[in-house]
Amino acid sequence: FTLGATAKGIATILTYPLQLAQTVLRLDKSTHTSYDGTLDCLIQLYRNGGLRSLFTGMRAKLLQTVLTAAFTFLTYEQILTVVHKAMQNRALS
Repeated sequence: FTLGATAKGIATILTYPLQLAQTVLRLDKSTHTSYDGTLDCLIQLYRNGGLRSLFTGMRAKLLQTVLTAAFTFLTYEQILTVVHKAMQNRALS
């Protein structure tokens, strides 16, 4: 549970600026702002708002992804425990 949440939290923090850039680039077409690609978008976001602007809105995404990953791993571990017990009972019969 904890390891799954930690791993997903780290992955989200590392990849969030790229996800934000993708969103901004999609909106770029409707707002008529000009970016030359992902890297240019990230550079302009950083220049206009600093490092903090690259992580705008991350709290909600972090909460969502960490909880989802944690419960996925918890469910997997619980199912694995049940399967192992069932296999042991079957082997003893």
